[in-house]
Amino acid sequence: MSTDSLVFRSFVASVMISMTLLATVAWGDELSIRRIGVIAAGPGPWEETLRDGLRELGYIDGKNIVIEWRWAPGTDELPSVASQLAVAKWS
Repeated sequence: MSTDSLVFRSFVASVMISMTLLATVAWGDELSIRRIGVIAAGPGPWEETLRDGLRELGYIDGKNIVIEWRWAPGTDELPSVASQLAVAKWS
């Protein structure tokens, strides 16, 4: 599989996760701070796009939501990173 293909697949997976998380945030209680866990292959310009999209919906990182970023550069790391995120104790 080519590097471009892996990058594209990682991007698509990140977008799908983000969309799922957006739906979760939208259903939450408006008065409480929501925590969003994001797993991606690594940082990129899409991070700001995600924040912008959330901001348009009225959710501001650090104000009424907290975004917890986790990086999984390869598909082998995804299960481990997802488990760490799932059991994380967020205060």
